[in-house]
Amino acid sequence: MSITLNYDRAADAERVFNALVEGGKVTMALGETFWAKCFGMLIDKYGCPWIVNGEMTPVEMTRAAG
Repeated sequence: MSITLNYDRAADAERVFNALVEGGKVTMALGETFWAKCFGMLIDKYGCPWIVNGEMTPVEMTRAAG
């Protein structure tokens, strides 16, 4: 289980990511993805896993045929 945080601004996501990772470990560095301008994963100093997203991008879902 991971806790997921979504922020409207990438700068806010980056600030929170950096605060949570102090004393912890980055499992996926912050970077741009197709669904967000900012995405990263970490484990905090207490062993809790986090997922952080910033500036989510609308993703069009396609429907499978059949």
